[in-house]
Amino acid sequence: MKRLHLLIHGEVQGVFFRNFAKKTADSLELTGWARNNPDGTVEILAEGDEANLKELMKKCKKGPSAAKVEKIKEKWEETAKEFKNFQIKRCVHSTLRLASGIGHIQIYQKSVRILKTSLGAMHIHQKIIFK
Repeated sequence: MKRLHLLIHGEVQGVFFRNFAKKTADSLELTGWARNNPDGTVEILAEGDEANLKELMKKCKKGPSAAKVEKIKEKWEETAKEFKNFQIKRCVHSTLRLASGIGHIQIYQKSVRILKTSLGAMHIHQKIIFK
C-alpha cells in the first residue's frame, strides 16, 4: 500500500475534475480525497495499491473532457491508512449568486470566475487572474 499526493495545474476547476477523480478512484478501489484549491489547482490525496495509484495518475494527466491539464506535481509516501473511502472535499472560495439568476461568481485567492448557468450546469464564462 502506498500514498500518492497530486497537485494538478491547468483549467481543472469547474470541469468536474473532482467527480472524475472520485469515479476513477472508486473504480480502482482507492481511498482519500480530491479538492479544489484557491489557487485554481485540484489536489488529490489517494491511498491504495501502487499499480492502481499509477493508473489514477495516468488518468489525471488527461482528466475529464473539458479539462486542460498543464502539469501534475506528484509526491509518493508510505500509506497512513487513514481513509475508509474516497471523498470530494468542499473547495475553499466564496460564491455569490448573480441577481439575475443566470450564474454565480466564485472569488478565489488569485482569481475570480464568472459562471453561467446553462441547462442546469455551471460553465466558466470568464476567468480573471489577479497579478
